[in-house]
Amino acid sequence: MKATRNCSVDGCERTVQARGLCNPHYKSAQKRGTLPARQPRDSMAAFWANVDRTPTCWLWTGYITNYGYGAFAPKRGVTKRAHRVAWEATNGPIPDGLVLDHVCRVRHCVRPDHLEPVTDGENTRRGIGPSALNSRKTKCSKGHPFTPENTRVVGDGRRSCWTCTRSKWAAILARQRAERDAQQCTGTAKRSGARCQLKTASPDGLCPNHANAKVA
Repeated sequence: MKATRNCSVDGCERTVQARGLCNPHYKSAQKRGTLPARQPRDSMAAFWANVDRTPTCWLWTGYITNYGYGAFAPKRGVTKRAHRVAWEATNGPIPDGLVLDHVCRVRHCVRPDHLEPVTDGENTRRGIGPSALNSRKTKCSKGHPFTPENTRVVGDGRRSCWTCTRSKWAAILARQRAERDAQQCTGTAKRSGARCQLKTASPDGLCPNHANAKVA
């Protein structure tokens, strides 16, 4: 559990607010101008005082960001993620190009052996968000496998199936060719007997070939 200290005034058992004094004694000394001098801060001692070492995870009890990660300020104006501070204090700098992945999946855990340096891509694939779930898919929505030959990566990093893409464009080109050929079509409409009119609103005005292309 997080360690607490009692007020330095004899007989006072209140929790320390600042400079070794509880809140009432701090305010009283402040009014009298007798506040104790500010002591140099041992940042790592302050860090580990905010860690609850459970039998499994070491949970950060300080500030938690909106994303669920612990945050620690080793000095004024500087804020770091708590798990990064714990790793660097134990193992040294994080290797260049790598990020820390919580293998325990608990974001505010700072236990060093629950952290693993991995690439950003691998960190995403191990997650549980939409990007991670999509990255683990082996087939597209039509069932085509995401093999290297059948996979294209679009601008935002998403994977796309080449087989589906080719089929889509083949259908578009077929319709475009049918529209261009309509003016030269000598066929007659199946029902009306008139000349084929590809742009008619109803398939009744098309010859059989262009009626099938329109439906496709």
